[in-house]
Amino acid sequence: MTSAVNRPRHGSPVRRPLRVAPAWVGAARPTGPPVAERETLPVREAVWVWSVRRFARVALWTLPLAAVAYGWTTLGDPDRPGVLAMRLAAAWLSLVAMIAIAALLAGSRGRRPAIVGLLLGLAGTVLLLPLAALPPETPPAGVSLAVPHIATAGFVAALVTGLG
Repeated sequence: MTSAVNRPRHGSPVRRPLRVAPAWVGAARPTGPPVAERETLPVREAVWVWSVRRFARVALWTLPLAAVAYGWTTLGDPDRPGVLAMRLAAAWLSLVAMIAIAALLAGSRGRRPAIVGLLLGLAGTVLLLPLAALPPETPPAGVSLAVPHIATAGFVAALVTGLG
């Protein structure tokens, strides 16, 4: 929907979106000595929503970085140094990407599935990280999980993370 101001004279609609400024931009300010309350900017949706969207659009670039980091851990010998650090970095990058996707979808109709997906992804990561840090053929301490079942638990944790 375009306004008459945004419409050219020949009647065709303008293809660029309308720019909406927050309420405090260009507003009249009271004269006189500055008061501490008047110095602060009001917190309104128009102000913080744009900063969340900007963060989410930038943070969405962590998704391909996480995929590259996870892919790098599958190349070559799994016992080489640095694989655990790269797996942890990839998990952190994927968490940031999940938060960014949920933040972008928070203002849409898919906000409830986005939150459910974020919570599933967080739960799967919480399950996956302790299993990723275990040395091979080592049972976890304090849990009645046998060594042959660690791979199955890791698969289930990766599945939950992927579903998220």
